[in-house]
Amino acid sequence: MLLLAMTACTGPSLEPTPRGTAVPATATAAATAVSTAMESCVNDAAFVEDLTVPDSTVVAPGQSVDKQWAVTNNGTCDWGADHRLRPIAGNPLVSGRAEALYPARAGAAATWRVTFEAPTEPGEYIGEWQAFDPAGTPFGDTVFLVLEVGGE
Repeated sequence: MLLLAMTACTGPSLEPTPRGTAVPATATAAATAVSTAMESCVNDAAFVEDLTVPDSTVVAPGQSVDKQWAVTNNGTCDWGADHRLRPIAGNPLVSGRAEALYPARAGAAATWRVTFEAPTEPGEYIGEWQAFDPAGTPFGDTVFLVLEVGGE
């Protein structure tokens, strides 16, 4: 014969909370504190140096270009998968295409990168890019490229 011992439970009830029951103030305060901490970080970025394709580099029409800049995440937010680098001004080198930022913790060095094909018409082309947070808000230094497409 199997006997089961029953003991009193002094912990929280596992019963579902009835609708209309108030959530304890401590739970609401804790959730608000976590939400506020996440929202209170600041996105920022500082340009350090060009890593590839110095300004006024001459390239052939249609040539592949891989432009990279060294930057520092000098904000208090970590950059994640939803942070983007978008073109904001200049000749349409990448025509509105946004690039994902490499994830970077606050205070860390990072590399921003755009790849594209040079325009087919000879001339000087200028592009300027800026980082955007997941809400679409721009932040940090802008980076740019001056590219000379030579004639063939």
